[in-house]
Order: sequence, then structure tokens, then C-alpha cells
Amino acid sequence: MSVKGMADILPEESWKWEKIRSIFLENAMRLGYKLIETPVVEYANLFIRGVGDGTDIVEKQMYLFTDKKGNALALRPEGTASAARSLIEHKYSQELHKWCYFGPMYRYERPQKGRMRQFHQAGIEAFGADDPALDAEQIALAYRLTRLFGIESGKILLNSIGCPSCRPSWQDALVDYFNDYKEQLCADCKRRLDINPLRILDCKIKGCSEIAKNAPTGIDYLCDSCKTHHNKLKEYLSAMNLDFVEDAKLVRGLDYYTKTVFEITTDEIGSQSALIAGGRYNNLVKSLGGRQTPATGWAMGIERILLLSNIEHGSDELIYFIALDEDSKAELFNLFISVSRNRNCYFDYKGGSLKAQLRRANRIDAKICVIMGKDEGEKGMLLVKDMKKKTQKLIKNNELGEIL
Repeated sequence: MSVKGMADILPEESWKWEKIRSIFLENAMRLGYKLIETPVVEYANLFIRGVGDGTDIVEKQMYLFTDKKGNALALRPEGTASAARSLIEHKYSQELHKWCYFGPMYRYERPQKGRMRQFHQAGIEAFGADDPALDAEQIALAYRLTRLFGIESGKILLNSIGCPSCRPSWQDALVDYFNDYKEQLCADCKRRLDINPLRILDCKIKGCSEIAKNAPTGIDYLCDSCKTHHNKLKEYLSAMNLDFVEDAKLVRGLDYYTKTVFEITTDEIGSQSALIAGGRYNNLVKSLGGRQTPATGWAMGIERILLLSNIEHGSDELIYFIALDEDSKAELFNLFISVSRNRNCYFDYKGGSLKAQLRRANRIDAKICVIMGKDEGEKGMLLVKDMKKKTQKLIKNNELGEIL
């Protein structure tokens, strides 16, 4: 039995994963994003410092363990902190660097539809520019991908949560507001009131979310720089005819965000509504020991995308090879290996009657069956059967490539 919250990706569905991965990488790379793969295991302090020690991820969800030397390690719960660590460790320049990734993440939380303990994310990160046009590029790519996956219900939610210059005023206003309701807040939000009151806006408990509806909004406290950045971003999105909804309560669940935050959400999978989410994190690299580096990115939950995606297999037609005689099997097998260099092929190793092998060919949706028995082998011939058109033709061995 598999570990709770960690599922197998079976052969019947793995093609969908590869298709989504292919579509994601192709479209990200068209915009200059290059593939990076970071380790699944990192030092735990990377996420405590980067994600924030007051977040649910750090406090409740990280898989933590120690190695034989006593180092505190963690299975990565998200990809951005790892990418920032890599940027610092490998001493990348202050030029613009655009990266993308696809892989498993780990969070210890209650498994439910669209949310697993081992889950997969595709993500993009861009380090080195504070231009709101870069934010717009990333949101446009996210929206394009949902459409390419056949998801028509996604909508863009947008907000700005300011920067270290203007956010403290908003935080003070939030503390004053929530203090009046302190006894009605959940235990976690009472603690968040002292650590990071913005987290209360992200609480999913009904009582807290009801109280938060009338809380002060960050937009009212933005400095001129953040306000200009946010307005320019909206101009770029509007110029691309991308519809968006401004959501003053959108803060995201990670502490490293500054300025832009966004989500692409759907109402088709219950409470797990966010398909793609991210924003700007201009201070993360510095907080991890690097130079001040503006950055922005997003991550996409693959399990949730799979629940809603409407993509077709699109694979090449399958050629199925059937040997009816042991004496001619070697010759047919050699032909099978040759054809498989540039076509999807399958050799029937179970044997048996022609009827049984044709039944197996049908089961895996073969387009063409190439059949050789004793008579065909002696004459240097093949029987080629079109499984869709229900037609067949006897040909010479050397004519197979032309026929296919």
C-alpha cells in the first residue's frame, strides 16, 4: 500500500502528465525560460527563512528530518526558495535570468480532491527586473496555459500587497482592526496577529474569513512606487485584453511576496480553487544571503490541472507486429526493431492464435497490424491489416516502409 497522500502515476494516465509537461515547457521556453532542476531535499532553514516561520507550510506542513550529522533537512514544499538558493550559490550575475521547472513537492496536509501530500508543480521564476511588464508576461503565460489545457473556467484575481516601505502601515491597521475581534479568531489567527496579520486574510476558517471581509485593504496604503507598478501592470493586462478581477483580500500564503500577487482560479473543484498562483518577491534573494534582486514567478498545481484538463493523446498511430510461426519470428522481430526507430511499434510476445493477438491489438488501439506466418515467411511477404478500415493487403517485406 502506498503512503497516504502519495499516489502512483499509472501507465494509463502518464501520457497526460507528459503532455502537460511538454506543453508547459514548450510555451515557457518560447518566452526565454530555461529548465532548472533543484534537489528534492534542502536544508530546512532555507524554507524557514524564505517562506516564513509564521506560515502554515513551515509550522504544520513541512516534512522535516535530520541526517546522520544532525543537519535539519526538509523535503521541498515549494520551488521558489530552491531556485533563489541556486541563484545565490552559483553566483549568477545581476542580468535577467528566467527559469522554469517541473517536479514533485511535499506538504503534510489532509489529502483531498486536487491536493496530495506528494504533489507536482510546474513553475517559472524570473530574477533581475522590477518591470511590471514582466509580471504581465508571466500572468499572460499562465492564462494561455490554462486555455491550452482545455480549461475555460479560469479567471484571474489580482492584488498588490505593497513593499517593506508601505506595508507596515497596513499591518498596523490590520492589527487594530483584528484586535477588536480577537476572541472570535481561531487559535492560529490569534497567533498570526502577533507574527504576520496578513496571514489572517488567507485563513479558510469561516469565522475568520467573515471577519476579514471588512478588514483594511492594502491598496489604500500603497506607496507611490507600488501604486505606479500596480497601475502599469493593469494597463499591460488590459492592453492584452486579459480580463481580471481585483481582489483586495488576496495575499497568498507565503511571506516572501511583495507588490504583485495573483491567482488563476476556478469554481469547478470545490475549495481547492487556485490552479496557478504567484507574484513578485523582490526581497527573497537578499533575505537568503544574496544581493538585492527583484524577482517574480508562479507555480501551477499539476494534479488540479489534470482534474480539469481536456487534452487528447495525439500520439502517432501504433504498428502492431504479430508472428504466427516460430521459424519466421526472428525475421519479423528484426523488421519490428527497424520500424521502431521512427514509428510507435508493439511486438506481441504472448503469441497464440491470430484471433487472440488481434484482440490484444484492438485493446491497445493499434492502427496497423503487420502479420507474418509460415506461408508469408517462406514467400518473403507480410499481411498488413488496417484495424480501423477493416481492410488488409499482402505485400513484399521491402514494401512495408512505403505502405506505412
